[in-house]
Amino acid sequence: MKRKLIIIFTLCLTAGVICGAMIKADNRSEKNISDSENSAVGYKYTVKEFNGNVAVFSFGSTYPIEVLECPLKSLPDDEAQKLTAGIDIETEEELQQLIEAYD
Repeated sequence: MKRKLIIIFTLCLTAGVICGAMIKADNRSEKNISDSENSAVGYKYTVKEFNGNVAVFSFGSTYPIEVLECPLKSLPDDEAQKLTAGIDIETEEELQQLIEAYD
């Protein structure tokens, strides 16, 4: 019985290590694709909806670097739709102008 438990534990541990390595490799490959797309297109930021507010993301990122105090529901429908899809930004100046428009 003890031997079976050791074998089961070892198999579970091995499976966990393999799954972790696969997830890490997948995340690394997604980051490399995002970085190459970013440099090819030239986008630095994406402005889009996050938890009901307007937020600024580094291009390709899933977590915002800044969340504005601007609820999406307070904007006209066409602007809200653009932000739901995401607005890609190339320069700091463009980003600043867009942020000022939502302040």
